[in-house]
Amino acid sequence: MFSERSVRDLVGRRIIVGITHEDHVHRPLGQEQFAGRIVRANLQEGIVIQTASGGEKTLPPDVRALFGARRGQYTFRSTGETVNDPDLQTSWTRTAPPPKSAAE
Repeated sequence: MFSERSVRDLVGRRIIVGITHEDHVHRPLGQEQFAGRIVRANLQEGIVIQTASGGEKTLPPDVRALFGARRGQYTFRSTGETVNDPDLQTSWTRTAPPPKSAAE
């Protein structure tokens, strides 16, 4: 779900994100974790997060997956990076499409 009203207060908030990547039969391929500040949100781009390195990552335009984060330190397993007291947290699973058959 997305509406201008639902995202109005998101811009400027700090968020931590976890994404599990899996193949088309749901076998895990890896995990990605990152943090940043939400810089804009709209239906065309989704929820755009600027990371500490200055790059941008996007999430689908669905605010139902965003939750308030508990105060404290969060340490990413993949990088060892520690994030203190983020405002929001979310996690997603990205499933790859099945491979194209040779007949296509």
